[in-house]
Amino acid sequence: MRHPNFARGLEDKRAGLPFNYDIEDEYWAYERGRQFALCISSDKPLFINKKLNTQVVLICSRAFDKKILI
Repeated sequence: MRHPNFARGLEDKRAGLPFNYDIEDEYWAYERGRQFALCISSDKPLFINKKLNTQVVLICSRAFDKKILI
């Protein structure tokens, strides 16, 4: 979740942008960010005061546990 491409994927999906095929580094972080955007409401920020939002971390952890995210 801390990888910049995770946040980029999340924000791209929230903005309704198509998949960015120019991602070369950590493609999976970008894809997971896009997937995660479907699991969380758009008003929840990924970071608060430069720290991961604890509510968002909990939601992401549950999504991985339930195999919603890979």
